[in-house]
Amino acid sequence: MLITQDDIQPIGDEATLLHFLEEKLNLPIPESLPLEDITTKFAKFALGLSAVVANQVLDCQELSVSPGESSGIILIRFNSESGYAEALRAVAEGLDKLGRSPINLRFICMNEYFQPFAFANFNDSESKDWQTAVLNIRVWTQENTHIHTSWEHELPANFFGKESTDEFEDKIEINEFNVIASLSSPDLSAKLEDIGTQLGMLEHIHSGITTAYDRALLIDEGTRKHLLAEDPNSHELIKRSPRISRKWICEPKYLIGILSSHIKQWPWSHISSESAAERIFEETYPAIHAHLSRYTNGLKKRTENVQGKFYWEMSNKRLYSTPERPKIIYPLSPTSMQAVYDPLDGIPTSSFHIIPTTDLSLLSILNSNCFQWYAKTNYSKPIGNQLILKKGNMQNAPIAPRTEEQKVELSSLVQQILDTPNSPNVPNLEEEINMLV
Repeated sequence: MLITQDDIQPIGDEATLLHFLEEKLNLPIPESLPLEDITTKFAKFALGLSAVVANQVLDCQELSVSPGESSGIILIRFNSESGYAEALRAVAEGLDKLGRSPINLRFICMNEYFQPFAFANFNDSESKDWQTAVLNIRVWTQENTHIHTSWEHELPANFFGKESTDEFEDKIEINEFNVIASLSSPDLSAKLEDIGTQLGMLEHIHSGITTAYDRALLIDEGTRKHLLAEDPNSHELIKRSPRISRKWICEPKYLIGILSSHIKQWPWSHISSESAAERIFEETYPAIHAHLSRYTNGLKKRTENVQGKFYWEMSNKRLYSTPERPKIIYPLSPTSMQAVYDPLDGIPTSSFHIIPTTDLSLLSILNSNCFQWYAKTNYSKPIGNQLILKKGNMQNAPIAPRTEEQKVELSSLVQQILDTPNSPNVPNLEEEINMLV
């Protein structure tokens, strides 16, 4: 029995999902029982999800059609069909910590209306380590009233059985990257390093600015508007400070960025007495002063390396030249690479590194499955799933050489994602990028 688009399209609520599970997966679903009575729900806090992932995941539950017996089928509802793959990995990591090895699980990814748009599993590996296994995702996307796959295939229903893997692989076209990744890690790493050019030879990498007290200096949109309403001159000190919401997408945050008097001349810069200088600061920017004065003790505890001449000022360290340039931003210690593009004058903090460039094809490589595999293989902590993307590692990372035509093609795909990051077509665009890379 095969699962086709026609089987999935009628699903649009809990009842039709249960019918699908019973009819197509041959699961003994008790008649008239609601979903909550035949599933075990995992709380988001128990899974250890970050705030960003927790906001994307509506709920996560495991089907338990017989008392005390697990089906190995995980049902996950997402707020968005964009960027769910990274959230899926985060959920898998949480399940692993709860003793549910992802290598033995099958995932049904659904939207808020219980309609499946993807089926996923981690390919088995000799070590039974899911973190080194390939995440296979078979994607269905909703377009008007028709559901289609990103590959031409049908899904065998026994994929959800314990012995289904071999037949599943026979019937479904596998992402080409999965085939490449079947090579041993040293062989593939050496091949990539031989072909690629070190990133540090192509672009400069800079650290973000150190605040040492984000609680005071990083503000959200609501606080920014409040400060501007109190004193319009506050805009002179409030800078964009992009944060990473998820791969490709910047989250709007702001930084109260008062450069040190050792770098920039302010009305108070020439004053030697801090109390006298603070009075001038208060008169010049009353709203900003009122906000920062609530955190005076914490700001004053910062070391001289991260504090300017006065406690309300930023580090004496100069920013890299022309911070207003377009740039790629990526986090230093993520669980997976999540690079974004900032075309404006944002000033990221030290949790991020910066590559000043307008080359969107480089962004496509950094966010590709191939680079993700290389980073996890070479830059992971021995324990846990965290990447260490410090400057030295990233400078040595191999970047594929690209012709001008290839740069244009990759950049076009990235621009489509940046223009409509929440489009259901994003997984298809990402797949095209992965194949090209």
